[in-house]
Amino acid sequence: MTLRQEKINSLLQEIASLFIGSRIESSSLITVIRAQILPDLKSAKIFISVMPDNKEKEVIDILKKKKNDFKNYCKSRLKIKFLPSFDFEIDTGEKNRARIDELLKK
Repeated sequence: MTLRQEKINSLLQEIASLFIGSRIESSSLITVIRAQILPDLKSAKIFISVMPDNKEKEVIDILKKKKNDFKNYCKSRLKIKFLPSFDFEIDTGEKNRARIDELLKK
């Protein structure tokens, strides 16, 4: 991963956190875990975790409906030539780590 990708990932994570905190109405706790932009800088994924787990689909549906709002939110905050297309996904890595920890404790 290039230094530019790392910087953009960090900025996207911060911007996504601000967007979700200020623009998404939900009774769930939504945390932006990380952002990942592809090497061609044309698309990016925002990985989130949702508590409680049973609200994940609902939150993802809301975020997918608000993709254009998020893109517009990014326009004024992210200074790159072409804005990538965005997709939101549940971060399964955190769940896997928690499951491994649980198994190791037993």
